Amino acid sequence: VLIDDAVAEYEWLGSNGVDLPDYALKAAGDAYVYLEHPEKGRELYLQALQKSPGDFETRISLFYAHIEEEDYRNAYALIDALREEQPLWNQPGGARQPAPNTYRLDAETAAALARVFGNDYAEGQARFERMHEMAPRNPNLIRELGNVYSVRGWPRRAQETYRLGLAIEP
Repeated sequence: VLIDDAVAEYEWLGSNGVDLPDYALKAAGDAYVYLEHPEKGRELYLQALQKSPGDFETRISLFYAHIEEEDYRNAYALIDALREEQPLWNQPGGARQPAPNTYRLDAETAAALARVFGNDYAEGQARFERMHEMAPRNPNLIRELGNVYSVRGWPRRAQETYRLGLAIEP
């Protein structure tokens, strides 16, 4: 019901000429994608990006709208570009040591998932295996790798992989 209310509110505001900020457009886009209208979500994300072109979260949402539309060409192009834009490390203000860039990991993960969603299981597996080699104790990467093994029809391999992740984070 709340999702339907969000869409109704967006439509009412739009019909009354209210110029919505980028975050409201993104929220409305999220609601439309959730309600299985990714084309409308895509339009709203693009409008939000006109107001805030560099917004990482909106660009990730746009990527998932492309995936929902099964527009893999645009999904791959968007996520690969977003991945390349993100440095591996950030230098937070005042910090002596660089910190891992979580946006880079999110983009890397989404790029690997894109291949799995596009039925390129071998490429998705290779990407997750490379990430797992670099971060062997990341339970989220281990889970996704297990999911790829499961989709590929390797239940025992998937189960072993899931066990590794559960040993790290029950």
